[in-house]
Amino acid sequence: MACIKTTSKGMKVTIPDPTETPNAHQQPPIVFLLGAGIQFMLLLVLIFKAVRREKKTVSDLLHILFFFFGSAGYGLYGVATLIMAVEPVGSSKLTTIISRLFMVASWASLLLNCCCLMESIAMPVMGRFKMSQNSLRMIFHVFSLLLILAAFVGAAISRDHLLSTLAFLSAISGTCAVSFLRAAYVDHVNKSLAGTNMMKFLGTIFGSVALLVAAILEPICGYAAQKNCYEGCEVPGFHSLLLVILLLGTWLFVGLAQSCSPDDGAIPSCRSSQTPPEVVQVAPSQVGT
Repeated sequence: MACIKTTSKGMKVTIPDPTETPNAHQQPPIVFLLGAGIQFMLLLVLIFKAVRREKKTVSDLLHILFFFFGSAGYGLYGVATLIMAVEPVGSSKLTTIISRLFMVASWASLLLNCCCLMESIAMPVMGRFKMSQNSLRMIFHVFSLLLILAAFVGAAISRDHLLSTLAFLSAISGTCAVSFLRAAYVDHVNKSLAGTNMMKFLGTIFGSVALLVAAILEPICGYAAQKNCYEGCEVPGFHSLLLVILLLGTWLFVGLAQSCSPDDGAIPSCRSSQTPPEVVQVAPSQVGT
């Protein structure tokens, strides 16, 4: 049922019930479709760059999947909310579930790229514990895979529209930022990678904050807030516009950094790094024998 909201200026505005009226908030479908279009354009740029590169890398493929699944997820969610009424709180339509799974698959692709990236860079020594580099990498990999699994399960079974999905994506983006920051300060063979990894760090940490803010505002300005007529929210659905505007920086930083200078040799085949050969010291008396 539609509700009447009194704005901060004293005006009374009738807000349609999103469970009965398609495109009740107007902003979310348009901004999600806009986000899908931006990601699709960056997808085409990356495909063009990847095809023209002589050396094919796992990094290019995973970044292409990042933008492919992202554009599909945002596009499907935008179309679904534009032409159909949303489901009541406590239920989920198939289109909503699929769009959420696409969004998770997008960020999961980028996190898998970070797992590969961590395989090829030196890890810090953990003080008195003296943990081996392989142990630290294994911790990062296991944590990343568990986070991806939890995000997929949450996207499939949650009944809160986008709230839990946004929270999981914020955690995934923050984990990606950790790996890119570490890679940016490692002495690479190719020094230019440090600059691109710093760009990706800025993009992913910005994305993590944007997704977290959207998750916090979802119960206040999202579809679930219809029950209390969006108390505390001046413009229903405004958080969707804010999310896409902030994520624009993430998409541009990650996409342009990858297209200009891919991770290249920093992305191995995700196998454990080989232990450097042991240096054998030869006594002076044994020289020449």
